[in-house]
Amino acid sequence: EFYSMNMPLYVPFQLWRWGIYGQHTRPDLEKPTLDKNDPSRIPYSPFFDGFQPLDVESSMFWSKYTDWAMFPHVQYFSTIAELMVKLVQTDLQVVSASMKSFNEASIVQSVAVWRYVVERWFHAETLT
Repeated sequence: EFYSMNMPLYVPFQLWRWGIYGQHTRPDLEKPTLDKNDPSRIPYSPFFDGFQPLDVESSMFWSKYTDWAMFPHVQYFSTIAELMVKLVQTDLQVVSASMKSFNEASIVQSVAVWRYVVERWFHAETLT
């Protein structure tokens, strides 16, 4: 939500350490996979119990697919000292404007994709 409001975000550089890829997921929702040797199967489940220690390899794998990692203009820091410097030195208006541009382009792209999906669905309905 903060990103969609164009609010500059400061996030720890090593995302995987914080388990922010899904701390609210429920492991009991995962469907069992029949063939664990299937090469198309993802190597780690996206589900984990937030009350158990993080699996480092799984966390490293999934953290790169979070919005924090994929969206541009997120500000990263490695130490508290670096965060303090960035909070003072970052031009927040420039970052916010860049986020706004990305959000606007994303909306245009999303509308185009959903328009295509709906048009295909209607076309398929008329053929049956």
